[in-house]
Amino acid sequence: MHGINATALDFASLIEKVDQSKYQIWVFNYPSGLSLSLNSKGLNNLLHTVVTEYKVQQLHVVAHSMGGLIVTNSIRQCQIGQLCNFVSSITTISSPFGGVASAKQGVEYSPIVMPAWVDLNPDGKFIAELFGSKTKNHTPHFLAFGYNSGELFNTNSNDGVIDLSSQLSRPAQLNADQILGYDENHLSILDNDDLFEDLSEFWLRSEQE
Repeated sequence: MHGINATALDFASLIEKVDQSKYQIWVFNYPSGLSLSLNSKGLNNLLHTVVTEYKVQQLHVVAHSMGGLIVTNSIRQCQIGQLCNFVSSITTISSPFGGVASAKQGVEYSPIVMPAWVDLNPDGKFIAELFGSKTKNHTPHFLAFGYNSGELFNTNSNDGVIDLSSQLSRPAQLNADQILGYDENHLSILDNDDLFEDLSEFWLRSEQE
């Protein structure tokens, strides 16, 4: 699942590495300007359609950037209703779990406010409630983050787009089962071979649980 102003093409190199004799790849393209809550519901509908119509028994969900927030919220919603036992794991890559400061500025000062900005506001309700509900069922979560800003001196501690403080917000870390960092920027991390190796191993462990 891609991030804001992006498409599933960002995952092209990662998808090429997946053993497609074992895994079938599905991509979720969505209008990223809409509210994250609305897109979470859309993802839930898609997941249940895949499971019911195609008899899929387990899924691994992988998301980049803002997509990680949508996935996390979607899984939280279906866990409350105990409807997502078929999701074996979720992996979020370079996701702004602490929100995005520029989104807050957009909400406060822009004459036209995108619904997604409201949910990305660090002080907003969506971010505050993202990890708020504790459920009996826990879906294994691999949190991957990047820390190469592309600058000679990375004084801002980010991946060129998302601050490390947001990628590694405390609620997100407490929820994650595995946290690994990569010397990559916001997009190049998707091409990282170590990330794919770690992802593959995480899938295997999750399938055995």
